[in-house]
Order: sequence, then C-alpha cells, then structure tokens
Amino acid sequence: MNRDIASCAVLGFVRYVHQDKIKEKFLLCEDLLTTTKGEDVFNIINSFFTKNGLDWNSVQQVSVDGTPSMMGSHRGLQGFIQAVNPEIYVDHCIIHRYSLGSKSLPGNLTLVFEDVLKIVNFVKFRDVNSRIFKELCKEMGEQYQVLLYHTDVSWLSRGKVVRRVIELRKTTQEFLKQKGSFATKCTDRE
Repeated sequence: MNRDIASCAVLGFVRYVHQDKIKEKFLLCEDLLTTTKGEDVFNIINSFFTKNGLDWNSVQQVSVDGTPSMMGSHRGLQGFIQAVNPEIYVDHCIIHRYSLGSKSLPGNLTLVFEDVLKIVNFVKFRDVNSRIFKELCKEMGEQYQVLLYHTDVSWLSRGKVVRRVIELRKTTQEFLKQKGSFATKCTDRE
C-alpha cells in the first residue's frame, strides 16, 4: 500500500496465486480526504475490504512505503493491520528501499533540485501552509493548487516536481514572499 505522489490517494496492489499462477492486480485507489495518518489509510483499506467481502485473515504480507505513518507499530498502518491480524507481515517495500539515492543529477542541477525540494517541503510540510498555498493558487487562477512531493521510486518524479514548481512559480514566489522564506530562490536565474 502506498500514497500517491501528491499524498491524495491510497494505492493498493495485490499479488496472489490463482490456478498455480502468480497474478498481480491493481486493487484500489481511494482518495485521502483529510490527513494521511496510518489510521486514515487503514480505514480506507478496511472499508474497501468490508465492501468487497475480503477477509484480513487471507492476507499474509503487506508492503508499505516506509514512512512513519505506514510503518509505525502503534499509530501507523502496520499497527492497525496487525491489530486485526497479528500474523500479517508488514515490511518496507523493496522498490522503495533500493531506489533511494540510485539516480544522480549532473553538476548544478543537483543544487537546483535541492532548492526545489526545500521549497516544496516548506510549502507542504505543514497543513496550514498547504491550505494557504492552495487558496492562493485559486485566487491567482492557477491550473493546479498543489505542489508535488518527490520520490526516488519514480524516475519521472523529479521532472514532475520541477515542472509543477515552474508552472506555479508566480504563486510559489508570492507565497514564499508572504512567509519570508526562500523567496530569492524563485527569482535566481542560476
């Protein structure tokens, strides 16, 4: 189970054996309407299970993206899953584990990308900043209202993150000017 790049949805895939063949299917994609806590993610998955007649006792393993909201043994998704079935093995997805740091950018692009990540993280780290940024995007007539988080798992992710920051650069610059942080990064031609 994972959250999408904008942390707006729970994505689920399933691998199972059917007629002696391993099958992989897309299981669910459900919107996260409020927060992205482990309990929120669990409630979405559990509701999907209930609605579709699926049994937690038939689940053997769940792989998650490794964030505290997923891996936490008490308040994370892992804790909630193991509360309904302690036999389920929850691990950090191998794709996420081995992809970290596997791609490097040439020269000054690394510095630019690090600045972009700092800006995105500043805007998205606090819910209040995200909400203010969203409203500012609406006021300024932007096509999008959110910046995207970066993940090393998807090689397209860096380009998508940078493209979104560029598309929202006027709003981002205005937001950062209001907050008094990183504003000069948006005007720096280098």
